[in-house]
Amino acid sequence: MTKPDPELLPERPRCPECESRMALALIEPVSSDIDLRTFECAKCGEILKIIVDSPLKADRTTGSQNSELKSPT
Repeated sequence: MTKPDPELLPERPRCPECESRMALALIEPVSSDIDLRTFECAKCGEILKIIVDSPLKADRTTGSQNSELKSPT
């Protein structure tokens, strides 16, 4: 099974300066619902920060988290 080319993944935005795909450099939780993601361009050094919904955002109907992580048993 082959992995997809990271250059084609939609999570990697294009650099606003040179249009290269940017690399995810840092994820900072802002609240329980949102994260601040910092992307850096390897080609020109541009930094881009985007606020996104957290993948661990609590499910408001069940109170559980949307995560595949399991607690140790």
